[in-house]
Amino acid sequence: MESILVDVFLEIDRILTKFNRIIMTTKILTETPAQTSKWALFIFTILSFYILGVILASYCITYPRFDDVHDNWQQFMSLYNHKMTVFLKIPSILWLLSAVSLYFFSPKIFPKWAIYACIGLTLISVSTTVFSILPIFSAMESVGFNPETHANLLSISMFFQIIPAGIVCLLILFFLNIYFQAIKPIARWIFIIVTVLSFYLIGSNTVEALIEYRLWNIVSETDWLTYRRSGPSFGLFVAVYLLPGWLPILLIIPMIWLRPKGVSIMLPICFLLFEIWGAFITATYFIPKAQMPLDDAYSKQILIDLVKNDDLKRVWVMYVLGVIAGLMFFKAKNATEIKY
Repeated sequence: MESILVDVFLEIDRILTKFNRIIMTTKILTETPAQTSKWALFIFTILSFYILGVILASYCITYPRFDDVHDNWQQFMSLYNHKMTVFLKIPSILWLLSAVSLYFFSPKIFPKWAIYACIGLTLISVSTTVFSILPIFSAMESVGFNPETHANLLSISMFFQIIPAGIVCLLILFFLNIYFQAIKPIARWIFIIVTVLSFYLIGSNTVEALIEYRLWNIVSETDWLTYRRSGPSFGLFVAVYLLPGWLPILLIIPMIWLRPKGVSIMLPICFLLFEIWGAFITATYFIPKAQMPLDDAYSKQILIDLVKNDDLKRVWVMYVLGVIAGLMFFKAKNATEIKY
């Protein structure tokens, strides 16, 4: 009798376990595609705007200064090659993979032509980076600066790297407008602009903080003032850094009240507080105690302190803002989650 009861209980347990597996499988089949689509869109969005930030800042800030480095040229380009491998080549390959993933996992509401365009344009930009731009850097390191090579670098980068990446980012805005169509238009576009600029600024600030500031420590005292004063025009600086940097600060304030459904009020408030900290530390330390003195004279100690203090006080802020923007992206309800 006891053995029969044991067999019965084991059979019941087996049936319940099998039933539970069926329920879980059904749940996965019904819920995973939407979540996978959101992840695919998110990864492609963050990598696209990050890459645009890196290549645009490099084109406007770093490339024009190459011909002003005479001493320590090989050391300068060796460090630059290493940094661009880490911060551009590897993310670019991941960017291409994320573009291909859209073909398999993108929401069905996205038009196919736009997905094909994203894949093709991403392929052009990444191929240019890997097979043209990075080899030019290597050649410049070994051979030295050459005006003709420099001109080719600027031309190739603009037409085959930056413009395709810029069009991809415009297509992503098109995607996000469709994906979050359940959000009211004003709130939707505030949310989209804050989100994508947060990802763009990770790229552009990476060039400034993690590449440029390190290169400054290699530039000799003899080359310094020429190198320092050959930066971008004020208009380019506004377009590449100031405008993308200040827009999220201005837009996050109304977003506290116009935030999408699902986004906690604490997320835009925290975003604003970290933005205020970044602006405060820039205004009180980096401009008066680092940037302005370096405009007039070379100082090795200021350059060393600049890197150290930037790492401690400011660099991490851009990553925190990117994390908060990512959280808002996933918390915001999209068209398939809100019935209206």
